[in-house]
Amino acid sequence: MMKNTGIRKIIATLAATALFVLLGRLVLIPSGIINTDIAMQYGVLGFSAAAFGPLSGLLTGLLGHFFVALGTEYDIWWNWIAASGISGLLIGLGCRKLKITEGEFTVKDIIRFNLVQAFSYILAFAFAAPLCDVYIYGEPAVRAFTQGVASALYDIVVTAIVGTLLCFACSDITYSRDFKN
Repeated sequence: MMKNTGIRKIIATLAATALFVLLGRLVLIPSGIINTDIAMQYGVLGFSAAAFGPLSGLLTGLLGHFFVALGTEYDIWWNWIAASGISGLLIGLGCRKLKITEGEFTVKDIIRFNLVQAFSYILAFAFAAPLCDVYIYGEPAVRAFTQGVASALYDIVVTAIVGTLLCFACSDITYSRDFKN
């Protein structure tokens, strides 16, 4: 059993948040839909939530999205920041039983992780954030939901690839370290 797991989770959350911001600022792939990019940082969010828990996912999503948005020429859209935090929280809650940091990430775990992250991104980005755009900001519904559905789909694919690989790498590193001891 690892000692100081609380400290390790804090450090891991800070590192994941920093990586989220770095990727959010430097690695954006235009999608062809206005104000909607393919964002690699959501793979980090999914990993952080699944490996370190719901609080880590919530903080990584909220803080990471806020600092990414702060450095752009666009206004800060709090509903999208909240959607990132909520999706991280939901992924963390849905993946509580996974033992990634203990060296386990089976095929069953991969399936669970990806079902949970898909549900979380659909709920947060395809429904909640666009609904707020329409009712709070008066955005046209077609544009808001087009952006939301596209964001959810892109985030699901990115997390299925990047997040799954990060989870696997973390479990493999943990297994290798424990195996040598």
